[in-house]
This record gives sequence, structure tokens and C-alpha cells, in this order.
Amino acid sequence: MLPSLSSMIRIAHAFETPMSHFCDFPTLMLDAHHKALLFKNGTETLIHKAKELSIGLLYYDEASNSEIIRAVFEKLGTTGDEKIQHEGNEWGMVLRERLKVECGNKKYVLNEGDNICLRSDVPHRVVSIDGGRTIAIWFNSPPLWFIKKA
Repeated sequence: MLPSLSSMIRIAHAFETPMSHFCDFPTLMLDAHHKALLFKNGTETLIHKAKELSIGLLYYDEASNSEIIRAVFEKLGTTGDEKIQHEGNEWGMVLRERLKVECGNKKYVLNEGDNICLRSDVPHRVVSIDGGRTIAIWFNSPPLWFIKKA
């Protein structure tokens, strides 16, 4: 059994540690040695894999304290049964199929090409509402997944 995204966040908060401490990441940010980074389709770093949701880290930027992830929801996949909340802001865009974003007591349906901004401190969750594989790009600030280890 693999934990849901909401379970992973609760575990990290309980141990007062970023989720990146549970993973091993390659260099995914621009710096003095990396002037440009190219990531071919399908080569992102897999940072979460469950039956209904896979998350790949596309980019991390220490200077802006942000990350970009690719979320792939399988049929009727979700970030978890319970809403999550954490510090920061998020922006997401649906690339394929449709998503329902529950934020506070409101529900938003996003079609292909639609995007949403939300405050992460408001309880929220994301659900795939179509029968196929749903793909979205998500921006988190501060990073939810990649937090530089001290």
C-alpha cells in the first residue's frame, strides 16, 4: 500500500521535515554551472508514485523559493481523500482531460488549458473527473516537494 499525497504531507509535518528528506534528487535548478536545463518528455524526476497519482519534479528554483511539478492522475485519481493545507501559493494548469479543485467550500472544474491560482493555507484537494489519464502542471511557492536540505 502506498500513501496518498495528503498522507505524505501529514507524515512530513509530523516529523517536522520537508518531504524532500524522503527522496533523492538530482540537480534541478539553474546555477553558476547550469545556464539552461532541458528535460525531455517523460524524463522528470519521479518524486511520488501511487496507484492513482504520479508526481514528477520538473524544476526547482532556490532564488524564488519555488518548484514546478507534473501531476499525472490515473482514472478518477486524487491528491487524497482529505483536503490538505500548507504554507504558500499554488498555480496549476490542466494539459489533458479535466480536474476538479476543491478549495475551502468551493469547487472549481478545470478543462484542458484552464488554470487556477490558490492559497495553499486554505484546505484543498484535486480530483480527476474524467475516465482517462489527466495531466497537469503545478507551481508551488514555497516548494512543497523540493526543499533544500540544510
